[in-house]
Amino acid sequence: VASADAPPVAPTGLAAKAANGAVALSWTANSEADLAGYRVYRATSTPVPTTGTPLSGASLVPSPAYTDTTAVNGTTYFYTVKAVNANGTSGASNEASATPSAPTGGPVKINSGGPAASLGE
Repeated sequence: VASADAPPVAPTGLAAKAANGAVALSWTANSEADLAGYRVYRATSTPVPTTGTPLSGASLVPSPAYTDTTAVNGTTYFYTVKAVNANGTSGASNEASATPSAPTGGPVKINSGGPAASLGE
């Protein structure tokens, strides 16, 4: 039974999805009525330390999602999240990892239709 004077429980269900120069994080929202927000932590190895300034900065993340736009393509990042209320900070969530990368597409389309260009006329 949770006490109204207790810190929140650790967030669950953390998932990371890589993008081009970013990692999108999502997790299951905490159910505490007095939840103030979340802190996101990142490292390039595991376990992710949860001391010092969070990746999310001094401000709390208000919803159960965060996009790391400082991620560098080709680097694997590990993340964890903590919930915060007026009575303290939760333990860390599960860890999730992702490696952002630039998109790899098919062949580049030079001419999308119309008459062919003639060179040297």
